Amino acid sequence: MVTLRPTQPRNTPDRRVLIVALTSRGRDPIAPAFRKHAGQMRKVFSELSSEELRSLEVALKKIGKRAAALMEQRGKILYARANALASTAASAD
Repeated sequence: MVTLRPTQPRNTPDRRVLIVALTSRGRDPIAPAFRKHAGQMRKVFSELSSEELRSLEVALKKIGKRAAALMEQRGKILYARANALASTAASAD
C-alpha cells in the first residue's frame, strides 16, 4: 500500500530520510475521504472572494517558501554539527 525510497542527496544531507508514497492500492481507500475533505474545504473557503483566495494563496506560498528555507538552513547546521562531532570523536581515538 506504500512504497519507500531514500531521498536524493541533493534534497537533504540526512540520508535517514525516506519518501513514503501511496501505491494505487493504497490510494483507493483514501480517495473517498479526500473527496469528502475537499468538499468540506470548499465550504470553509466559500466565504472568500476570488481576490481574497488569490491573496491567501500568495501569502501561504510565501510563508511555505520561508519555512522550507529555514528548515534547509537548520538541516545544514545540524549536519555540520554532526560532522564536527564525528571528527572530534575520530581524532580522540
